[in-house]
Amino acid sequence: MKFLSKTRAELLLTCLVLLAGALSGSAQTGTLRFSASSYSVNESAGSVLVTVTRGNGTAGTITGDYTTVDSGGGTATVDADYEPTSGTLTFGPGVSKQTFRVPIVNDTMHENAETILVTLFFNDVFLEARISIQDNDACSFAVSTNKVTFGAVAGTADQLIVTATPGCEWTVENTTPAATWLGISWTSTNTGGEVELSFDNNGETFSRNATLLIAGKTVNVTQLPLPPPDTNAPVVVIRSPAVGARQTNDTLVATGTASDNVGVTLVEARLENSEGVSDYIVADGLNNWSVPLAGLLPGTNVIRVLVRDAANPPVEFTREVIFTEVSTIALATNGTGAVSGLRNGQLLDVGKTYTVRAATDRTHLFAGWSGTLVSTNNPLTFTMQTGFVLAANFVIHPYIAVAGSYNGLFHEAETNRHESSGFLSLNVTALGAYSGRLTLGGTRHSLSGQFSNDGFATNTIPRTENTTLTVALQIALTGGSDQILGSITDGDWASDLRCDRATFSAANPAPQAGRYTVIIPGNDSNAAEQPGGAGFGTVNVNAAGKVKLSATLADGTRLSQSAPLAKDGNWPLHVPLHGGRGSVISWVGFAEADESDFTGLFSWFKPAIAGARCYPAGFGVDLSLSGSRYHAPTNNTDPILNFTEGQIQFSAGNLATAFENTLRLTNNAIVNLGTNRLSVSISRGNGLFSGRVTQPGTNTSLSFRGALHQGLNQGWGHFLGTDQSGQVRLAE
Repeated sequence: MKFLSKTRAELLLTCLVLLAGALSGSAQTGTLRFSASSYSVNESAGSVLVTVTRGNGTAGTITGDYTTVDSGGGTATVDADYEPTSGTLTFGPGVSKQTFRVPIVNDTMHENAETILVTLFFNDVFLEARISIQDNDACSFAVSTNKVTFGAVAGTADQLIVTATPGCEWTVENTTPAATWLGISWTSTNTGGEVELSFDNNGETFSRNATLLIAGKTVNVTQLPLPPPDTNAPVVVIRSPAVGARQTNDTLVATGTASDNVGVTLVEARLENSEGVSDYIVADGLNNWSVPLAGLLPGTNVIRVLVRDAANPPVEFTREVIFTEVSTIALATNGTGAVSGLRNGQLLDVGKTYTVRAATDRTHLFAGWSGTLVSTNNPLTFTMQTGFVLAANFVIHPYIAVAGSYNGLFHEAETNRHESSGFLSLNVTALGAYSGRLTLGGTRHSLSGQFSNDGFATNTIPRTENTTLTVALQIALTGGSDQILGSITDGDWASDLRCDRATFSAANPAPQAGRYTVIIPGNDSNAAEQPGGAGFGTVNVNAAGKVKLSATLADGTRLSQSAPLAKDGNWPLHVPLHGGRGSVISWVGFAEADESDFTGLFSWFKPAIAGARCYPAGFGVDLSLSGSRYHAPTNNTDPILNFTEGQIQFSAGNLATAFENTLRLTNNAIVNLGTNRLSVSISRGNGLFSGRVTQPGTNTSLSFRGALHQGLNQGWGHFLGTDQSGQVRLAE
């Protein structure tokens, strides 16, 4: 780099000498050169890319040192226009091109194109190239105003401020040569400047005008003439209070405007009422004035305003205002809620009627007003009195804690009858609104409404072919029973109603969750009048307490239902049958015991059905339902029932005589030990069984089905005879 300190003439001579030597001695490594002698870049580009190429061979390695000449090299200024750059380019074997970048500074100054000198030194050869930076900052100007107005008396105006792009020059030109009355002077800075205007006295009766060009912007200058003699009285306008304004305070501020052809010299005002006349008070301001006045009395008060100019008599103007007695209302809220229509501390006219409304959020209820007036009306209309106090009282909405899904049964107190029993499902919101359906006699009826704040509601349900139903409901808001009680009546009968809230969920799982089998034993001693066999099925309870029943009644009727458990383990079982002409109903209670996990009184109503295989005359019967948790065996040695030898009994169902087959339970499979044919298949997944048996001494076979009851260590089911249901019992 010592070489770079020589003068440019010396550098050029040295370059020629070294270039000649390089051309003769670099046949293999080649020579370096800039791809162009000059480069151009926009100031906003951020950097310029300089390319160095290699010629005359690319064997071996050659290096070149490059640098920007930061002193005396070009017209650009280091750091202000570009960043100093230097480095070494290494060309390995076969490399014919390398590049480097020179960072460009994007300033805000307007300037001409500037150059950077870049040098390259290799093998004692010195080369140079130039970079031209193109400016991107256009000149722009602004003047603080485009209009200046002087008075008639000589003087100076406020300075005009000129704002310019840094580096841009500007001038001031008076384009009105006759305006010799106008003096101009200005100072210029790098970013703008100031213009000062002065003017002589205007002795004319008309305005004088001139036009200036300041930094290329047009500015109009006007000097006003001397005003004419003052021959007109001033004019005054009272803006406030308005005509007939009602005042609620004994003090006010009167405001207005005053004008004159020459000028207003004084504005003052006073108050006049039944107690007399106050002194004049000088207003604050002239053309726009205001003045405080005190001492208003109930009734009519007069404001008198006096305006003067320099040459004419004063002008008076009056304005009447009415002073009204007012009092502050104290409004408060107790609990979470709001009051609209009025605000706390508001001034109200005594003796005037007002209306106020209480509003709550979804979690609270309005409980009434207290204070000067006690009422439950909402909105509330009242007559204002002095010192009126009113509080809106709110309580936490009682339905938040009891909202949810309710399901239950209704039936007469002393008996269950198909025509007066059924199922009710309701959804209750956090605001006490409810909607749902009522199933009675196989017909579903919709109902909806709103519980009162104390938990009562009533619905009427019209029926086309029957009398209207009346439904009375009462939801328990306290005590935590999670129940709705009530009654349903058609005028001839009345049924008691109970619904339980579904409280189980994934976060509060039902302890009864699991798989069960259920049996509904019949009466084999009276099989001619009612089913002698046993109904059976499966029950699944999920973690959310939803009960799903799939069963077959003893006459072969299929039965299914899905309903939620109550928190005390009660399951409302109701299913319409035979097109709504029949039904089953039972409150089933879950309670783990040695022999059963749930039980219930099962009422079954079957209508007369012509052509039915079994019991075409119909029946109504109460049976005992029993269920047991089902534990599916994990392997053949895990016993499905706790015995190895037993019997399967068949009775009723049009049999001439009851009979039984002895059997052995081996590896959860039944082996017949009797002389007549018997086959039994047990479904280990759900505990149901089915089979076929030949009646002893005949060739007649019967098919049967049933379910195991692990709590009783038995199996129960039925078969269908000619017109009766027979009983199947599997036991030890």
